Amino acid sequence: MKNIFNSRFLIILILFMIIFLRSFCTFFLFPIVSIYVLSLKDSTKFLIGLCLGIYSLFQSILQIPLGFISDIVGRKSIIILGLCLFSIGSFFCAFSDSIFSLLIGRSLQGSGAISSIIVTLLSDLVNKKHNFMVMFFVGVTFGISFISAMILSPVIFLNFGFNFIFWLIFIISLVTIILVAYLLPNTKKKDLYTFNSNFIKIVFYDTKIIIINFSIFLLHFLLTFNFLVLPIKLQILGLNLLYHWKLYFYLLIISSIIVIILIYFIDIKKYTKTIIISSIVSFFISELIFFNFNNLKIFIFGIQLFFFSFSILESLLPSLINQLSCKKYKGLTMGIFSTSQFIGSAFGGILGGLIINLLGLKFIFILTLLISFIWFLFIIIFYK
Repeated sequence: MKNIFNSRFLIILILFMIIFLRSFCTFFLFPIVSIYVLSLKDSTKFLIGLCLGIYSLFQSILQIPLGFISDIVGRKSIIILGLCLFSIGSFFCAFSDSIFSLLIGRSLQGSGAISSIIVTLLSDLVNKKHNFMVMFFVGVTFGISFISAMILSPVIFLNFGFNFIFWLIFIISLVTIILVAYLLPNTKKKDLYTFNSNFIKIVFYDTKIIIINFSIFLLHFLLTFNFLVLPIKLQILGLNLLYHWKLYFYLLIISSIIVIILIYFIDIKKYTKTIIISSIVSFFISELIFFNFNNLKIFIFGIQLFFFSFSILESLLPSLINQLSCKKYKGLTMGIFSTSQFIGSAFGGILGGLIINLLGLKFIFILTLLISFIWFLFIIIFYK
């Protein structure tokens, strides 16, 4: 029995559970925010928006510092610290009766910014030849958490109340802390970090690392940017909001199956640039469909192309950054990568909201076409 609980597979499973839990917390307020949060004391529309974004804001601010510290003191202690902050924030949210107390709780949840450290540890635990598949499942976990949040959040809210969601998250996070403390091996500090005055050059001036960070920024920028409009367009084209989650679920499953098949049959390392370029072209075609077509079936095909492109890049980019990272500064490098991801999401939401208010829905797709084209040229010219 002890051998089972000490197995590497179980440790990896726990790390994926943490990734899921943290991603779930990014999305679960979306379907219920207008129903419940607006009724909280002192609530305004601006503060509701801040409540949605403050979790990601603290994540983006603290990813790099915590990633850097994990390179010095080891992964395990920082993971436990992050989970403790996350648990305290969840506990605070469970007792919240005003928008301001909820904001404090969400800030504390976001302060446990350990996503990049988890991904780094996963890459440390698995054999190099399985790295891409593991990073692919990190992307799949992100997608599953998004769908789960959209489905489970309203069901839990309607049957058990708003605060129960945070109690559930709090209990799961406590169990996770115990499992991490008991099962996760301590990383030797001397294997992780030796100060080198050239670390800034190693981390910040590597061309490929810059390109990958820029790409993950654009990927999540486009995801957030498009999802400000896609649900509205689907409703306009006749698909009731009640069925949107089913559509996303089926399209993500199809995308995941296609990506798994591609991983199995294609030499990823040999054709990395081709895969990235093909995915961006697929993005461009999907945006072209969103802009030009008002037929529901064609529009859904465009969303399928979008999800396919997102799935392949969401799995490929973490694997690439992991391969390029210097072992001594891997936590810092992954922290910068995760920060780029969170900033992309935040920037996409803010800019998208401004554009919709000032110029209308149609201009969103014009801008995404332009961004996709610039991204395509950037990869063609600079990725060697």
